[in-house]
Parts: sequence; structure tokens; C-alpha cells
Amino acid sequence: MSSPAQLSLVDETARLATLERLQIFGTEPESRYDLIAKLASRFLQVPIALLSFIDADTLCVKARTGIELDRLPRRHAFCAHALAAPEGCLVVEDTHDDPRFADLPLVVGPPGIRFYAGHTIYIEGQPVGTLCVMDTEPHTLTAEALQTLGELAAMVEKLLAARLQAIEYREAMRRQASLASELKAILETAAAGIIRIDAQGRIQSFNRAAERLFGYRADEVQGKNVSLLMPAPWAEAHDGYLERYLRTREARIIGSGRDVRGRRADGSEFPLHLAVSEVQSGGETHFIGIISDTSALHEAMETAQRANRAKSEFLSRMSHELRTPLNAILGFSQLLLQSKREPLGERQRRHVEQIHRSGQHLLALVNDVLDLARIEAGRLSLSLEPVALRTLLDEALELVAPLADEKGIRIHDHSRAAPPGRVWADFTRAKQVLLNLLSNAVKYNRPDGEIHLRVLAPGEHEGPAGQWGIEVADTGIGIDPERLDELFQPFSRLGQERGRIEGTGIGLVISRQLVEQMGGQFIVHSQPDVGSRFAFTLPGTAANNVIDVPNLRLPTLAGRTILAIDDNPANLSLLEQVLGGEAGVQLLYAPTAARGIELATERRPDVILLDIHLPGIDGHEMLERLQRQARTATIPVIALSADASAKAIAKAERHPRLVAYLTKPLRLDALMSALSQALSLAQEPQT
Repeated sequence: MSSPAQLSLVDETARLATLERLQIFGTEPESRYDLIAKLASRFLQVPIALLSFIDADTLCVKARTGIELDRLPRRHAFCAHALAAPEGCLVVEDTHDDPRFADLPLVVGPPGIRFYAGHTIYIEGQPVGTLCVMDTEPHTLTAEALQTLGELAAMVEKLLAARLQAIEYREAMRRQASLASELKAILETAAAGIIRIDAQGRIQSFNRAAERLFGYRADEVQGKNVSLLMPAPWAEAHDGYLERYLRTREARIIGSGRDVRGRRADGSEFPLHLAVSEVQSGGETHFIGIISDTSALHEAMETAQRANRAKSEFLSRMSHELRTPLNAILGFSQLLLQSKREPLGERQRRHVEQIHRSGQHLLALVNDVLDLARIEAGRLSLSLEPVALRTLLDEALELVAPLADEKGIRIHDHSRAAPPGRVWADFTRAKQVLLNLLSNAVKYNRPDGEIHLRVLAPGEHEGPAGQWGIEVADTGIGIDPERLDELFQPFSRLGQERGRIEGTGIGLVISRQLVEQMGGQFIVHSQPDVGSRFAFTLPGTAANNVIDVPNLRLPTLAGRTILAIDDNPANLSLLEQVLGGEAGVQLLYAPTAARGIELATERRPDVILLDIHLPGIDGHEMLERLQRQARTATIPVIALSADASAKAIAKAERHPRLVAYLTKPLRLDALMSALSQALSLAQEPQT
């Protein structure tokens, strides 16, 4: 007896996986399959017929007639050979004449099989079993009889395919029910409020966390407009937001998150963070809102801000108190050093020089602490204007050159290879940053080391596009890259506190904050024993604090009223030049927030251009006041500011009608784009 040609099967692993999915191996008899076995016996006029399936080791009979057989080792089965037979059919007219089967137990023992014909059953291309007929006498089948056997096998395949579909359907339904149960459990136990609304803004589901947040039961809000949960002016404007999004697909909240306010059932309001996503279900559009109460966060932030302000005010007061005795120390030490009437002895001079140097170091520390306190308290004012980089570089180099000469450090000014451009900055503060970098490059350099100063044009650095960069590279001791973040922790000197090099540990902290407040970016790269590269970027500018843009296209302004609120006459003149040439547009001007609120209330303009930094009532407070008045709450606002910090932008964006927050220097294309968007939100011009 030869072994079945098992290795010739295409993929035994895939075959067994398909058989397992059928869930039929070793199952009880079924009448439909019994009937097919009887038909095979009757049509082919043989006494025995079997429908069997074969796993890795065993043949298992599903239906039979003319024989009592349930299981058989695979190696003793005719059907194991049939699985690998060409064209899926195996016919043995006389088993005694075929050495493959002459010594099989079914041949040499009862019932003494002499004839076998089997047709392979395929499911999804995998041979899983056979439909066969057998006799105890030799036979020769006609082509018609073999065709009949194949047709009966095809009937089995259709029954099995239907069985597999039913199994997969039941499994899919089970998974869906399990998933639905899991999702429901997640929804009901989630700490965040989860609300689902339809395309008309009607509430479809409202989880338990949402019930706790808003004080409503789910059945109280089901089917009602979600604006029920919003205070004015968000409530009045919500349906318009939703309709406009569905019409234009322009998203402001959907697909992202923002801080807004909610209204409870008792009418009280609370701060919350809202994240909204769009989903499609059953061919319909729904929106899922995930809501977190940020009251505790706001309280913690306010507490931290109060503590920070108190600390800054304390440092400021203490710094001023220290300056008074320092003035006397430095003044009298200079008098002693310069006195000709009573000159100091050599030893006395050394002592007084040490007193004077220590006093100067303490004064530098006091000045740095004052700057840091002002920055953290938000009281550091910047005077932003177009600054020529060449002038900035020359003045800084002139001041640091004596220190470099004293230390034997050579400064290579590579910026003279090409004329640098202009940036939008506070000249004094930008020079302070550059001086800090140059003086550090001198102090922490090697004896006879080098400093390389470069100007990087827009696109030549890793900072923001459209900005100029200034880079100071040294050949000093370098810094471990893993400790670079410590550079920007106040009073951290990376182990140099007891070294011979004087320093306060807050110069770089101040420098980075100054650069960021001027709209730039601070960049550091360093390698121990090689040196460091410090760079900062600043926004590039043309003239009149506006970046030039070619082919500028103005939106249609005819019949529109635009209110510009700005205390800088130059900025108002610029807006007049840009917008005033359009026929039919009416420009209103206000130098203060108070006057701006009066004009906004009286004239109700289509758009408000608002400078955030105003005297008296600042732009943030004005946004709040506009929001509280029903007549001005829906007017689109474009904020203009020199403050590009994320904190300032986030604070302004709480206003629901804020269209854009544009930082100076203004890009005219950005202003025109914001105006177009704002005018699309405003009411149609009155005729």
C-alpha cells in the first residue's frame, strides 16, 4: 500500500483552515446530505455511497448508505488519494489490480471493496472531502455515470457554500452584537461627555457623563436642538455653523477641538473643551461631540497665573530695592578707583576692583531678573518696526569685539558676503539677544577659539518660512544634546555655577522668550568638545510693516462697511491705502476700544479689524464686550497683533466670531483671504 499523495496538495494549511471554517467535521448526520448519498448509490447502481471529509489524519463520514462506517485513518482511505487526483476525480475499476489499494483494510477485510469512484468536494478552491461510490465487485463506469457523480458533488458544494455563508453571517452578527455591547459600555462609562447629533443639530444620544455635566436626563434632551446646551451667542449661531459646514465643507471646529462654554439645565455656564468629528451611518450624516469640563483646569491655571504674577511682582520689587544700594556700591567703588587725591594702594585697588566687578555682576543679574519678571507677567512691551540686519549686526559686533580681543577669540563675520535683508523686530531687544549669544560664544570658548557669525536668508534654516536667521557658532566646550532643554530653565548653568565664568543662568531664557514674542524661533545645536550653534529667526519685512505679495486680488467690497480699531495712525493709513481705493466701501476708524465699541454698536459694520494691543481696554477685553452685546455678537472679527504666541492666539480664538488672527508684519494676501471669509459670514450689503 502506498501513502496518499499528501504533499502534492497546493496548500494543506489553507485546506485545513477552510475545513475548520465549515464546522462540519465530526458533526451528526443531516438529512440533506444523506439524501445525496442515496441518490449517488441509486443513479450509479452501486450498493455503497459515502460523503466524507478529511482532516490532517482522519476521514470522517458525514453521510452514508450501504455500509456502517464513521471514521477511518487517512492513510487507509481511498478518498485521501482522491483529494490529490487530477481533475478532482479518482476511479479504481478493480482494487486487486492497483497496488495502491490492494492491501487497504476495506479491501482485504470486510466489506471487501473491489470498485471505487470518488469526486473531490471543493470549497473556495480548497479540496475538503469527497463524494464516492463503492462496490464489492469490479465495475466500469460510463462517462454519463461519472458526469452524474460530478453533478451530485456540485450539489454538495452548493450546500456547503450556503452553510459557510450562514456561519459567517452568524459570526458577523455575534461580533456586531458584541461590539455594540462594548461601545454602549464605553459610552455609558466614559468620563467625558459624548453627544451625537444629526445633520439638523438634533440630539440623538446623550451619555451618562453628559447627563452629569449638563444636569439633564437623556430623555429630556433626546430630539432637541443641541443649542439647548450652549449659552449666547454660540446658541444663536450654531445652526448657521452647521448649515454652512454641510454646504461648503469649511470646518472651524469639526475635525478638531477648541475651548468653548456650556450651559447647564439650571442656566449656569461652565468652560469646556469640545472635540467634534463627522461620521456616516446608514447613509446619514451625524456628528459626535466629546466634551470635557475644564473648570478645574481653568481654576488651576488661574491659581498658577496668580502665583506667577505674585512671584514676578515680588521679583520686580526686590530687584528695584536692590538697585538702590547697588548704585551706591558701584558709584563709590568707581570714585575710589579713579581718585587722584587719595590713590589706592595696589592691594586696596585689587579689593575695590573685585567689589566693582561683583557689583556689576549683581547688577546684570538684577536686570535679567527684571526682564524675566516683566516677560512672565506679560508687562514687557515691544516696539516692533522694520530693522536692517546690517545695522543690528554691526552694533552688536562693535560691543562684543573688545571682550573677544581680551580672550584671544577671533570673530568671522560671514554675513558680509551678501547684503542681509530687513526684519520686523524690536531693535533693542533683538540686539540684546544677539549680544547674549555672542558674549556666551566668547565666555564658553576655548583659548584662541573662533566664532562664526552668519545671516541665513529665508529657506536656508530650519525655522519658519519667510523669516531671516542669525547664527552664532563657536568652537567651545559644547553641550550634551540630552541637556539642551536645561538651557532654558531659569538659573540653570549646566554645572558651571561654581566655575570661573560669570553668568546668571537666565540670559538664554530671556533671549528665547524675546525671540518668540517677536514672532521668531530659537534654534540650538551642540556637540561636546566640538562647539555650539545658536540661531534665532525673525519675520522678514519689506516696508510699512507689510510683507509684499504680488498679484494681490481684493475681495468685492462695494456696499460694505469695515471698522478698523487701531491706535497707530500709520497702521490706519496703511489700511486706507489698501482698502480705501475700492469704490463703495466705507471705512470707519477708532483709535480706542471704547470708541470702537460705540461705532460697532451704532453702525454695525460688516467686519471689524481689531488691533489686540490697544491702550486702556485691550483687544481681548473688547472681544468679550462685543460678544456680550446682542447687536455686535455676530459681527465677524479679524484680529491683528504682533504677539504670535500660542497663548495669545488661543485666548483670542475663544471669540466665536473670530475669523482669523493675523500677526504683524501683515501679509496682504492673508488679510485679503481673511476679509473674503469674514464677508461671507456677514450679512449681505444693504441696498
